Amino acid sequence: MIVPRIDYVMKVRLKNLVAGAEAKRLHEEKVAKTVLLIHKCHIASSTVVAELLGSDVSNAKKFIDKLVAQRILQDCRVDPCRLAQRGIVYKLDGLGVLKAQLLEDDFCEFRYDTGARVGGQAQAEHDLNCAMVAARWVRYGGQLLETDFTIRRSNKEDQWVKIPDLVLSYEDRTYHFEVERSPKSESETDRMVLAALQSAWRRTAWVCIAKPTANQLESVLQRREAHDWVLNKSNKWARGEPVPLPFEFRQRQLVFRLHREPLLDSPADWIQRFNVHARHEHDQVLKRLADKGWQHSAMRASTWLDGGHESEFWQAHRADEKLLITHTGQGDWRVHLESNHPDEGQPLPARIKPKQNCIGAPVPVGVLEAALDLVQHSKS
Repeated sequence: MIVPRIDYVMKVRLKNLVAGAEAKRLHEEKVAKTVLLIHKCHIASSTVVAELLGSDVSNAKKFIDKLVAQRILQDCRVDPCRLAQRGIVYKLDGLGVLKAQLLEDDFCEFRYDTGARVGGQAQAEHDLNCAMVAARWVRYGGQLLETDFTIRRSNKEDQWVKIPDLVLSYEDRTYHFEVERSPKSESETDRMVLAALQSAWRRTAWVCIAKPTANQLESVLQRREAHDWVLNKSNKWARGEPVPLPFEFRQRQLVFRLHREPLLDSPADWIQRFNVHARHEHDQVLKRLADKGWQHSAMRASTWLDGGHESEFWQAHRADEKLLITHTGQGDWRVHLESNHPDEGQPLPARIKPKQNCIGAPVPVGVLEAALDLVQHSKS
């Protein structure tokens, strides 16, 4: 017969006990995290809260039930979906909204909807997916700054050309996330990308739940241009003029296929994926230059302009017709013949400031791509 070691069992239990004051502090931290997340994401489910707190779903449900009993949260019904399999989601109640306003360090007032109803099923699923991305980001040390819900319900909507679904930060750097749930047509994808192009060029992750949307986005970025769609004489949408997508924009656009791989965990994982994508775009430009036979030298002091910098740009089989890529200052670049003054050359659309001590450094890849496009366009 096995005799249980009561002394050992008691030691383990005592070790796992948390003092009253410490337990209260931990509980308040969990409440604050949950309230702030739902305040900005509008709704959450027990699955999302479990991810936020790093617990299992059953413990998260018990925790949420206490907040519902305290009138901090309220439960609402939706059709069952992947992140709310029982069809129950949670919103803030009146007391929860007040608590969120008090907890917010830099509170920006907006109209939180405390009504018992949730928007349509598609919107509910979209909001839950956004909340899950934000929950993982916050859990591993990041910050949730804003969402499309907070932006649209504040007075800042007019300041955005493309309102992102999530504005997140990590180590003083800002990231945008777009959660695309439904399949998008070619015209819808072009409009999304052009809106992002006209906004701040933040690192943006396009989290695609639908495979066709991911395919459309990757196609637009790979062909390096999006089309502006216009109404034709038959009052139907037709492709308009192509709009080039600069390298600096493309390298910041990460297409993430949620239908193929699980959601990444931490901000560090996302940053690593952004860096891999940026390196891939960088290498693609250099490969295109090599395939066309173009070579370039390191930056040196300009032979024409005081304080300017230049680089030789030529093809091996036409080395006697060298071009110069000259930085004239303030991010302005021009391509011209080696024997001509920069003012006689063509300006480049790329506005990239080189490093202060750029002599001996390579020309920025975005400038090289713009120079190659300009030369090829002039030949055609």
